[in-house]
Amino acid sequence: GNFGINGELYALFVIILAAAEAAIALAIVLNIYKRFANVNVDEINNLKE
Repeated sequence: GNFGINGELYALFVIILAAAEAAIALAIVLNIYKRFANVNVDEINNLKE
């Protein structure tokens, strides 16, 4: 009865959450890649300090 519906909603929520997490991770990776694609050696050295 009720539990089946709640289970489906929970599963759907988990799937949506995982998709959002993957999208955010991808956006962060792309952002870092774009930042380091045209970065100067001096800037990289500054980040290490």
